[in-house]
This record gives sequence, structure tokens and C-alpha cells, in this order.
Amino acid sequence: MRRRSFGRFSMLLFVFSFFLFTLHFSPTTFAQKITIKGALRDTANRPLEGATVMLLDGKDTSLVSFARSQSTGAFEFKNIASANYFLKATFMGLQPLNQLITPSGGDVLDLGPIRMAPVPKDLKEVVIKGERDPVTIKQDTIEYNAGSFKVQPNAVVEDLLKRLPGVEVARDGTVKAQGQEVRRVTIDGKEFFGRDLKIATKNLPADAVDKVQVFDRKSDQAQFTGIDDGQREKTINLSLKEEKKKGVFGNATAGVGPDSRYSLKANFNRFTKTRQLSFLGMANNINQQGFSIDDYMNFTRNSQRMMSGGGVRLQFNSEDDATIPLNFGGRNNGFVTSGGAGLNYNDQLTKKTELQSNYFYNQLDQLIERETNRESFVPSGSFKTKQNTAQNTRNATHRANWTIDHKIDSLNLLKWTNNLSYAQNNSNIGSNSSSTNASGGLENTLRR
Repeated sequence: MRRRSFGRFSMLLFVFSFFLFTLHFSPTTFAQKITIKGALRDTANRPLEGATVMLLDGKDTSLVSFARSQSTGAFEFKNIASANYFLKATFMGLQPLNQLITPSGGDVLDLGPIRMAPVPKDLKEVVIKGERDPVTIKQDTIEYNAGSFKVQPNAVVEDLLKRLPGVEVARDGTVKAQGQEVRRVTIDGKEFFGRDLKIATKNLPADAVDKVQVFDRKSDQAQFTGIDDGQREKTINLSLKEEKKKGVFGNATAGVGPDSRYSLKANFNRFTKTRQLSFLGMANNINQQGFSIDDYMNFTRNSQRMMSGGGVRLQFNSEDDATIPLNFGGRNNGFVTSGGAGLNYNDQLTKKTELQSNYFYNQLDQLIERETNRESFVPSGSFKTKQNTAQNTRNATHRANWTIDHKIDSLNLLKWTNNLSYAQNNSNIGSNSSSTNASGGLENTLRR
């Protein structure tokens, strides 16, 4: 009886202690979310529209969020953790604003009107600072300073994009900016391996990028004629550092293992102000194909048909009839040996003529071996069947695309687009089977 009473007392004591612990640590465990807002004004109390407003972490001044002031000069940051921040605002012709923000409680922190002073006309001395804003908003373009977002050594562009506020990278490599899927990635305004953004984001080194520009790209026809046709596609342009535009850079990785397993991957880039040359290569026998359904859409130009509103019909046959190896994210059957190489070449041939081209080769060798043992029961008894099957499938594809833009005059432009593809498929399937009766006697054999 005493033990039962003591057990109840211990349980009550534990619950009471846990309750006190929760009350004591809940303010730090569950951070309060607040809204920070305000309005930018000049010294004449006029609203400042289109100013870039940034919220920087009070500890390491890293970029937390950014916004653009409205026509009334108002800006707002929602769902922000209650902590110390630096508020930074920039506007053409006015001195940059730097203000420390310390929340004092409540769900909304209203900073009220904030005035920005003009740049003094008479300067006794000129001070040059190396500091650059993490993000700048220029009309309809959001420009990120890549140097403001730290990544690991040997990181690729995809790792850099993951650190940019407003940019999301999914597990399959799909990129979204401001909630919209990015359809194209360009290098200094030029296409890189066609329209496949993953080749750029997963292979180009992050330390080669100076600026990341996000904008809604108009169609080619709208850009030339100046007449807006309403077509837009979210685009990311990677502006390279000056030293990278005139040099050679790349990387290579290699790995070997037991049972003669290997994996090789390399990329090489040589850029100038008017020319871009890039090479990609990969080979392995560890069941990594590296080509997705998006790659297929890009190679066959179906993605462009979808963007223009045309209908697309995709038909995939069985494994031994496929003309291009695809990876749907599932587990590959058998042993797969794959390899591929690509070449991208863009050149400003003359002042009026520009060439954009790329070539891709891919091969895949898949070997599947199966052994099946089956026992069947019939009224007269039973019999066993043993079957061995071997299937070897080899695919090889060549894809080439090139576009020549020639500006005839200020009113006429010739755009010549070409694509060439060649695919070869070989498949060999063989099987041996035999059936025996209940006493082990051979009933039949089959070889195919």
C-alpha cells in the first residue's frame, strides 16, 4: 500500500517538475514571430517608391529577407523571428540607410516614417568602400551578390542557389524563384547546353559566379520587336567574375572500388568576352544514369512546344525498346554501365552574327540476370520448373542543336534553329528452362 502511494507521489512530482521546466524554457524554445514594417521618405517627406530594403541578421549581418518599397514608400517583413536586426535601404541619389532594430515585444513592430538623406554635393574627400549589398532590385530584376552568400569550397551553383532568399531548390534539382519554376539558366546572357538548367546548376562552380540575376524573360520576338506578347518565363542569369570570363576553370572527380567498380565525372570551361566553350563528361558502372525526364524533354525540344502552348505526346516502350535511357528516380534493375559527354560552344562570330550550339552523346549498357524456381501442383501430382534469363540492352544517342542569330538591320533579324538526333538500340534476350516431375525425372527443356 505504501509502495503504491509512493509511486503516485513520484508521478505527480515528475509531472509538476516537467510543467515548471516547460514554463521556464518555452520563451526560448518557441521563438516569437513578428511583423516589421515602415515607410521610406525623403527629407521633403515624399514617399520613396522602388527602394531596396534589406533585413540583416544582427549577429553576422547575413541577409534574412528583402523587399521593395511600394508607391507609398511602405515596406513589410512578415513572419520574422523576434531578434535584433540591421535595416538597410538603398535608393538612387540618396545615402544608404543603416538602422539597428531591437524588438520590444508585440506581434507588430511599426518603425513609422524613415527619412533618407540626399548625397552631399560638395565632397571634401572621396572614400571608396569594398562593401556590396547582398541583393539589389533593378526594375523587374532581382540581383544577388554571390560573394555575400558563403558556400563550401568546390561547391556548385546549385549549392549557391539554395542559400539565396526567395530561391528554392528541390531534391530533383528543380529551381523555383519567388514561387515560380525557373525555366532557363543563362551564362552572361547566353544559353548553356540548350534549355537544361540542371546541367549548369550541377556542374558550374559557385566561385566562378559574381552575380545571380532573377527576372521574367520575354519571348525572342518580343525582345526584338519591342511589342509585348505577354509570354514570360522565369529565368536566372549567372554573371561570371571578370577573371573567369578570360580564363579556364573546371573540376574532376574519380572513384574506384571493389569488383572493378568506378565513377568518373569532369567538366572543363574556357570563357572569353565573346566566346564560351564548355565540356562535360561522366562514366560509371554503379547504376547511376544521370538523365532525367527533363533532359529528355530538352533533347527532343518538347519543352519548347509546351512553353508555346503546343500539345506533346510522350510514349515510352519497354526496357528493350527505349531509344534514350531515362531515370524516373526509381531503382535501376540489373547492372548498369553508363557514360556521356557534352560540348557547348557559343561565339560572337561578327558584330551582327551570333552562334549558340551544343552536342550531347550518351550510352547505356544494362545487364539483367534472373533465376526463377517455381513448383506447380496439378491433380496428378506436382512438377518443378527452373528458368535462367539474361537480358542485355545497349542504347546510344547523339543530340546536336545549334542556332544562328544574324541581325540584318534595325528592323530585320534572321534566326536559324536546327536540331539533329541519332539513336541506336540493341537488345539480346536469352533464357533456359527445364521442368522435372515429383520424382526428379526430366519432363522437358526449353532454350530461347
